[in-house]
Amino acid sequence: MKRLLLVLVLTGCLSPTEPDGAYPFDPPDIYSVWYSETVRCLGGSAASFDGIEWYLVPGDGWISPNLHRTIIGAYYPSDEIFIAEGFRFHRSVVTHEILHYLHSPEHPAPPFGVCDHS
Repeated sequence: MKRLLLVLVLTGCLSPTEPDGAYPFDPPDIYSVWYSETVRCLGGSAASFDGIEWYLVPGDGWISPNLHRTIIGAYYPSDEIFIAEGFRFHRSVVTHEILHYLHSPEHPAPPFGVCDHS
């Protein structure tokens, strides 16, 4: 439960201001595995993994000017996902943002807290 709270507090879903220094990257192969598991958890999806534009943000997080807190991952409705470099291999952070892409910009429970492996 503690990890779930960390992800919910530190992710900045739908933050409209792109983080400084963000750069595009090709997601590691494990992301497609996590994506497939998240799709299965939701019961299927029409959205494509290839439709996501992935970005890394230098460091272990960034300050969101509109949320006034440090965040480690963010989904943008333009199908962009930003992940702090220090959390790029944290399954719960990555799948949380994938879940936004597949399901909702909000945080309904479930599937949040279940399908994001928190």
